[in-house]
Amino acid sequence: MKADGQLVETTWEDALGVLAEALGRYRPEEIGVLASPQMSNEDLWTLRRVLDGLGVANRDFAVPPREPGEDDKLLLRADKNPNTRGAELLGLGPGAGGLDAGGILEAAAEKKVKLLWVLHHDLINSGFAASRVTAALAGAELLVFQGTNASLTSARAGLVLPAAAYAEYDGTFTNFQGRVQRFRAAMTPLGGALPHWHILSRLRSRVPRLASVADAALAAERPEQVFTALVGAVPAFAGMSYRGLGDTGQLVKA
Repeated sequence: MKADGQLVETTWEDALGVLAEALGRYRPEEIGVLASPQMSNEDLWTLRRVLDGLGVANRDFAVPPREPGEDDKLLLRADKNPNTRGAELLGLGPGAGGLDAGGILEAAAEKKVKLLWVLHHDLINSGFAASRVTAALAGAELLVFQGTNASLTSARAGLVLPAAAYAEYDGTFTNFQGRVQRFRAAMTPLGGALPHWHILSRLRSRVPRLASVADAALAAERPEQVFTALVGAVPAFAGMSYRGLGDTGQLVKA
């Protein structure tokens, strides 16, 4: 957490307490969330359930890169994110009446969005104009950064939540073809980092508006349980299971 202008170490207990208090204090329209297609299906679905439980419609995952990627229509894809299709299918675009990524930044600059929650993105090194990003980061009363790597954006945050990298936990991605594939932990998370879905599920008991929500994803103790919950709720994933995905994955339903 930031204290006297510097980020200092804290505990998960205190960090989640700060975020929970802010989520309870601000009105839904005063919260803006930038999810990331670097996150797994399980991460994104848990985030979706948190945001739906809070009534937050100002959410998006489409942050433009600073430099356009190459695309040869064969092997190379311009979009270098592993889970853009998953983010689309799981509803992490703007909710009804909600703002997209650019609108969230503008609202933060105008102090209409007071809590700006950024997952993974280094907005300062994105395709958004630097002046636009600077105004948004300065305008938000609380900037929360949740991700795997320190960046210019995390350095500006009032609260930084360390998330495990994809090689440090189990989960699934949905590639551009719509193929859902598993990835598996190759190492334990560095330091005190936790998977996104785990961080998000720990908010449930701390935020009154979430505590009363009966949701299998928020109550999950394993990523497979989150996947089972999203399979039961999102028609494109119907009938899938970790066992059924195997080593080659399965295509989502059209």
